[in-house]
Amino acid sequence: MLLCCREHRSSSAVSNQPVPRHADDLIQCGHCGNTITGEVKTKKIKKGPKDYRYYRCARYNKPGHPRIRLKEADLDEQVLAMFERVRIENDDVREWFARVLHARTRHDQKAKQDRLAELSRQVVMVRNQENQLLNLRLMDEIEEQTFARKGRELRDRLAQLNLQVDAATTAEPNTPRLRSKRLNFRKH
Repeated sequence: MLLCCREHRSSSAVSNQPVPRHADDLIQCGHCGNTITGEVKTKKIKKGPKDYRYYRCARYNKPGHPRIRLKEADLDEQVLAMFERVRIENDDVREWFARVLHARTRHDQKAKQDRLAELSRQVVMVRNQENQLLNLRLMDEIEEQTFARKGRELRDRLAQLNLQVDAATTAEPNTPRLRSKRLNFRKH
């Protein structure tokens, strides 16, 4: 097990790329007690680049420290296991906690929907620009070189947008289960 709970404190641990920080500064290494940090590794696959998120101790590279890196889904499993052991005695606090979790989930889902809507709007806009460019060329309003250069720019932009749409719609394997997981914080 890589994780154990810690009280919140400030930290200077920073990863090379932005990573969802559900581990940063809230969870500590079960071996040495140091901060867990996130990292993103980008690998090329047939569909294009794919980001993989890993979490590890900030002292991962120190001599004698176990070289354990968790995939995001594995970290989610450990966090869920910790939540399953949590018991909240006070009914009001338990209900408040459940409301906050539910509100946060709704907020995250709305943000994802808004992001997809904006990406879709941009895709439509680029496709319209491609059509306008073609019409300008057909009417001899622009030169062939300009048409080719602008066409490449629009195709590149469309490819970038499609990758972003794919990334935004590709759920992590545990995401549906995590959302539907009912946490029971009742007394033992």
